[in-house]
Amino acid sequence: MPNRQHDFAEYATTAGVEPSGSSYTSAAIPASSNTYLAANYSGYKNPTFDQLANAAEFELNRAKRAPMLAQMQYMWSEELPSIPLFPQVSIEVHKTGLVNWEATGANSYPTFRVGAMYFK
Repeated sequence: MPNRQHDFAEYATTAGVEPSGSSYTSAAIPASSNTYLAANYSGYKNPTFDQLANAAEFELNRAKRAPMLAQMQYMWSEELPSIPLFPQVSIEVHKTGLVNWEATGANSYPTFRVGAMYFK
């Protein structure tokens, strides 16, 4: 997959808690310059999308960030470089009485704060 020597491929991807388009920027196309460790397997390239993704990644104000993400979503739906078939589900459960449990909803393990967890 990383060498992008394919006509059609199926691959899994995950998303974080906050939306981001950084995985689909031109810089994220796997290449020898990034040792083929980037995630844009489709090879999607759009300078406007790149600019919006980079700006949205560093914008902390959600009200300012929302229109950037909306424009990226529109561009994605129009150009359709990849078709997500289904989301990867992350199910996290814990016993009642566990204090400081926080569902991650992202790529980190649910025990990332195990040092702060305890039972009542």
